[in-house]
Amino acid sequence: MIFGMKRSLFIILLVLLLLVPVTFTVVAIMTLRPTEPVPAVAMGEISNRTQFPSSIKTQPAVASSSTPDPRPSSTPSNPETPESAATGIGTLVTNTSTNATPIESTSTISPTSTITLTPDIDVCSLIRLDFVKSTSTIGLWRVRNNNLFAVYLTGIYLEWPKANDAIFNAVLDNVVIWAGEDLISPTQMNYWLGNPIRQEVRGPVTLEFGFGTDAASSGYKLTLYFENGCKISTAN
Repeated sequence: MIFGMKRSLFIILLVLLLLVPVTFTVVAIMTLRPTEPVPAVAMGEISNRTQFPSSIKTQPAVASSSTPDPRPSSTPSNPETPESAATGIGTLVTNTSTNATPIESTSTISPTSTITLTPDIDVCSLIRLDFVKSTSTIGLWRVRNNNLFAVYLTGIYLEWPKANDAIFNAVLDNVVIWAGEDLISPTQMNYWLGNPIRQEVRGPVTLEFGFGTDAASSGYKLTLYFENGCKISTAN
């Protein structure tokens, strides 16, 4: 029995002695073997080699066409999330308030307005002056104002015949407006007696001049001046 155990130990040692050189040889070979460099992989190759999951599908670009697609589309071309919609609304409101231009009113309201009436007709053409007659020492003319408003007499220029001797007064519508004594023609009157209201000429009125002797029936030239700038003349 002892002999058998010795024999087994001998065999095990022999095997170990045989395995040790072989192990060292393999290790030496692996150590002395040159290390092969790892080939560099370009980023482009990595991206090309990258595979996306099959669950993600990309949609090909569709060219715009004037003819609408009759097939209904279940998925909108540009889906918009609630967050993006809210952001778009906020931007729209901001741009509107920024670009808005206030409207300034150019009209001016005046608390009081003064209306000036400008007649469309010739006022002076509606004032007529005519010689009527001479009676005794009086020469008579008629002034007719056909306007709808009064005009005001501011001056009289009268050329009269020398045979009348002198001129002493002027009477407008039976009211003496001028008095004096002028022995040489012509006579100019530019002031009035009494109240200036006597200058008023409204409608037809008479104008008389008193002379020193019998008034001649001709040889007169009369010019009337009015406040509005009208000048009316007549001669006989």
